[in-house]
Order: sequence, then structure tokens, then C-alpha cells
Amino acid sequence: MENCQEAISLLEFSANVIIFNLKCKNLSFHSSFRQNNKMAQKTRLNRYQSMY
Repeated sequence: MENCQEAISLLEFSANVIIFNLKCKNLSFHSSFRQNNKMAQKTRLNRYQSMY
């Protein structure tokens, strides 16, 4: 079950990366995306920690 969850979040992440690559043409968007991504990773980590 946990492996399934991990696979889903990996799929989510790669989908976000693909969408980002399609959208991203300017650097200001790029830097804001990286900040948002860091925040998303933090919340994802918190979610995993609360599961255990």
C-alpha cells in the first residue's frame, strides 16, 4: 500500500515537471516554481511522517 502511495506521488511529481516544462519560458516563473516545489516537498515529507 505504501509503495502504491509512493508511486502515485512520483507520478504526480513527474506530471508537474512535464507541465512545468511545457509552461516555462521565462526565468522568473522558473524561480517561483522552484520555491513552490520546495514547499510542496516539505508538505509531502510532513504527510509521510504523519503516516508512520
